[in-house]
Amino acid sequence: MGTAEGQNSDMGRPADEDAGTEPVVDTSTRDEPIGKWVHDYEKRSIEVTALIARGGLEGLIERLLDDDEHKRYDVAGDIAKGGQAVIPRAIELAEDARPRMREMACYILGQVGYPDPDSRGFLIHYPEGVPALIRCLEDDPEPDVRAAAAAALGHQQVPATLPVLCRAASDPDSEVRFDVACALGSFYEDAWEEEEARGHREEVIAALLRLMDDEDQDVRDWATFGIHQGGHDTPVVRARLWQALDDPCPEVRGEAAWSLGIFGDRSLIPRLETLLREDREISPNYFEAAEALGDPCLLPAVLEGAERWRRTMEAEGELHFCITSAIEALEKAVAAEGNR
Repeated sequence: MGTAEGQNSDMGRPADEDAGTEPVVDTSTRDEPIGKWVHDYEKRSIEVTALIARGGLEGLIERLLDDDEHKRYDVAGDIAKGGQAVIPRAIELAEDARPRMREMACYILGQVGYPDPDSRGFLIHYPEGVPALIRCLEDDPEPDVRAAAAAALGHQQVPATLPVLCRAASDPDSEVRFDVACALGSFYEDAWEEEEARGHREEVIAALLRLMDDEDQDVRDWATFGIHQGGHDTPVVRARLWQALDDPCPEVRGEAAWSLGIFGDRSLIPRLETLLREDREISPNYFEAAEALGDPCLLPAVLEGAERWRRTMEAEGELHFCITSAIEALEKAVAAEGNR
């Protein structure tokens, strides 16, 4: 998973909030200027709005049933760029008799918004569709629809939806639980400054801990990510993270180590050194954990881990940015210590 920027509650789907029939963003380009992203998004939004004004909305809606999931999600992304004008129709579609249409309606309701001028790739969402999303998550008989509703609520990030999401953490379908884990992890640490959100925080932590025990490794992965994403640093959480260092899934082990590093648990240092030197499936998150702890004593293990990683690379490959960043940070820490 790697970074907060990379987290997207539509992971696992063929499109994200930047999707459109003519994609306006390459999400792999981390350093694209925010102004350009906003300009491109707004340009496409104007084009879609004009198409809808000419009566083109229903034609787009018909394409939401395309058997090619990439095409239908691209169309859904375009419809969402139509803005608030499409919300009433999307709410209607959330009650359509066809499960696929309900799923796509949920996706649209989670994507309708306008660009956040301070965060490239993120939207400020219109909340009018939240009640429909809650109904779909709680009552729809189809797992794909419930999962799409959970993902959409993760984008909306409305504190009042937290109890619904926590209940959905016990859904019998793993895809729903996956999107619930992503959604709960979308409430970043600063979200808990709101009074309404604070009132649900213990319930959210309990739900994430339950999801960390899920039989599905992807659910466990994203639940563990959500723990540190939300800044949920408690003694119970730390104890569970230590258990996760032995998880059979390398991604879960990596997220657990990174969480403990972010929380400043210095007792992790000896175990982290062992993981960097010996774990058969070394995680880039181990390097992020080392950087987060910032202790110069970790540099030798980080360098050994980097060499182990390098041996798995193709000849012309480059080290993961997490690795180079950790090495640079710890070398600076070593230099600073030497200058004392």
